[in-house]
Amino acid sequence: MKFTQIVAQADVPNRNGRIYTKEVLAKMVEDFNSRAKRSLIGQLGFPENNMPAGNVIDLSIASHLVEDLRLEDEHLVADIKILDTHCGEELIELMKNGGAVFRTQGIGKAEISGDTAIISDYTLTTINAVPTEKGA
Repeated sequence: MKFTQIVAQADVPNRNGRIYTKEVLAKMVEDFNSRAKRSLIGQLGFPENNMPAGNVIDLSIASHLVEDLRLEDEHLVADIKILDTHCGEELIELMKNGGAVFRTQGIGKAEISGDTAIISDYTLTTINAVPTEKGA
């Protein structure tokens, strides 16, 4: 199963209060396009401690591949292919019921201002699928 998904919107707080500028999103796309193999392995959820581990990908929860990444206006958009794995099957079921969101995982700096964090100097590791009840 393949589909296109909006992952982030520039300059607007996401559900966990992070703001990614258009420049940061453009750098994610540039870094993705400069990779020798232009794809990322995505996870369903996060590693066992339930927190993103920055630059670590847990292959035991691999669910999808990000095959392309681009900016469309103010949106970071990914072309995604679901893998034939247990977590890939779980992701299909979640998506049938509207129960998954996609979000970035990486390492960067954040300037905290109240309930929001403006992200800068960000290095994308992957794009995860997160069950809606845990989604950010």
